[in-house]
Amino acid sequence: MLLRFCLFVVAITFAMAGFSQEYLGWNRKPVKRGIKQYAKALKTKTVIKETDSTVTLILRDSTKRPLDLIYHFNSSGKCEGKTLIADCDTCFKLYIKNILKQKRFKWVKINEKKYVSKFSKHLVFDLESNGPYTYHLWRSPMTKEEYGLLVNTK
Repeated sequence: MLLRFCLFVVAITFAMAGFSQEYLGWNRKPVKRGIKQYAKALKTKTVIKETDSTVTLILRDSTKRPLDLIYHFNSSGKCEGKTLIADCDTCFKLYIKNILKQKRFKWVKINEKKYVSKFSKHLVFDLESNGPYTYHLWRSPMTKEEYGLLVNTK
C-alpha cells in the first residue's frame, strides 16, 4: 500500500510539473480538454466542476490522497492562474520542488512564501501560510519597474 501511494505521488508530481505553467494564458476550452485527459490518465476517481471563472479538478479516491486543482479564468476566458490544494506535507513539498526546479523560469525567492519568475515569464508563485497545503501560481501584470523593485528589495 505504501509503495503504491509513493508511486502515485511521484507520477502525479511529474505529470503536474509538466503542465503547471503551461495552461496559463490558454483559452478555457483547451485547458478543460487537458484537464479531462489528465484526469483520465490518473485512472482514479475525479470530478471536474466549473463556474464562470474556474475549472476545478477534484481528486477523491480511497486509495489516493485528496487533491484539488483550480484553474482561474479572466473575463476574456484566458487562464490567469492555478491553485493547488493538497492534504499531505510530503506531496506538497514535491509539487513545490518540481515547479521551482524548472530552470526556464529562473525563479527568484522573494520571501519564504513568494517566488517570482524572470520578468519575461510574468509568473508569481505564492505559498499559502494557513489552512491546507495550498499554492497559487498566476500571471502578474507587474511592470518592469515594479518587478525590479520587488526583486531588489527581497
